[in-house]
Amino acid sequence: MDRISRKFSPCEQKSLDFAKIKHEGMTRIGGQSYIKHPIAVAAYLYDHGYRGKYTMTAFFHDLLEDTDTTEEEIFKLGGRFTRDAVKLLTKRKGTDIVAYLDKIESNEVAYAVKVADRIDNLRDACRAGLKFQKKYLKETEDYYLDFAVGSPFFKDLYEAFIQLRYDYMVNSAKKLEKMPKPTGFENPTVNDKFEIIIRKVREVDAFYDVCDIYINGERFIDMIKRDESKQGYPKSICGWYVGLSARDVLLPYNRVFIDNKTDFLVEDDGRVRTLACGGCGMDECATLLVRIEANDDQVIWSEIGKNTGEVGPFTFNRQQYEKALDFGYVSYLSAYCYANGIRVKKNMTMMRKMYILALQHDHEQAKDYIWSINSLYDETKKVKDKSFDASEGVIRYWICDYGDGHNSALKIEISPTQNEMTFYNSSHKNGKIVEGDYYFKIALGREFDYETVSEEKFLKFIKSISKIVANQSTK
Repeated sequence: MDRISRKFSPCEQKSLDFAKIKHEGMTRIGGQSYIKHPIAVAAYLYDHGYRGKYTMTAFFHDLLEDTDTTEEEIFKLGGRFTRDAVKLLTKRKGTDIVAYLDKIESNEVAYAVKVADRIDNLRDACRAGLKFQKKYLKETEDYYLDFAVGSPFFKDLYEAFIQLRYDYMVNSAKKLEKMPKPTGFENPTVNDKFEIIIRKVREVDAFYDVCDIYINGERFIDMIKRDESKQGYPKSICGWYVGLSARDVLLPYNRVFIDNKTDFLVEDDGRVRTLACGGCGMDECATLLVRIEANDDQVIWSEIGKNTGEVGPFTFNRQQYEKALDFGYVSYLSAYCYANGIRVKKNMTMMRKMYILALQHDHEQAKDYIWSINSLYDETKKVKDKSFDASEGVIRYWICDYGDGHNSALKIEISPTQNEMTFYNSSHKNGKIVEGDYYFKIALGREFDYETVSEEKFLKFIKSISKIVANQSTK
């Protein structure tokens, strides 16, 4: 979207024209014209209903710091409130950042502009070098996340931070084949070790990806099963649990295992649902509860299970704990396993699914990263997986629903330039191009009884649909 395609008032436009003159010839990260940054900050505020002194301050916010503009010039164009906000936003060399942000927080105009400024800077930092990205991520985590908590823009800032952190992680590995083993899962010396492994399980009538929890190398469900057996529970229901859905657990989309004050997975007593019923897969049914408390350094699990038994308490290092829950990190780990020939066939499926998730969430960096795994195509012949084709730079696979009365199928074709899903059923026997979350869920195996099949079986299935249609038309 064009960052200047907004109807600014005459005063706002005059401020923009002045800022253009003052920033003329200046460039930012990647060589782009500097004026695009204040315009982007002003546009962000404009789109959220912040006009006048907010947008003018956005246009001016770097002028005192980076140009020969005077306070008097800003006062004449924007008035006292704009001038005062710009003065607070001006950061000189050697400025104490805590004192700097404290002063900004006391001024509502400066505060709104600063948060919007940080969001745009985080988004633009993807063009910077790794050294700058690392420094900027640390500064954001140390100071700006807490600073922005009270802002209506906090969610956007946090998502921009997560995105840059993921980009930094991806860009740090220049060649996947030479990627070092991911850190963060070493044996801890003081804390317990928390791990997540994504598994596919069958729940009622569909397959789902769930988060299987491991603590100190042992499966959490097995710990609970052993403990419930000691407590005298019937053998048939001891440890009868399944992990929660990945979309309900992994960061950044969900924080239930860290900040659980407002989440739907929290019971009245404040404990969190960490495992679901092994029969129906519902987190409301026979769920396993844990009290989760977190501070800056640690995450503590206590009061585990129906009746507190011998499992726990556990104390995790927060950094290692969050890394284990991070969506980007799970992607990284899966890619590493694939590149090193670990469970190749299974991780091929994971790569395909990660790519679809990246499409669904419009995650450009993740798409580029996953697509860059050239061995994904080289290995297909060795694996001899007839349900998966990666020739000619296109990933193709086919899924059919054999459930009673459904008779539908989906063909998925993915490439860096084209992503296409074609849906077949009795109403669309020749196929219909489709898009949207519903079909993404089908492609991920989250709806009905869809089964990945070979192209040969897929074509036979399509013919069978045509026959059903023909029989129905003759009746």
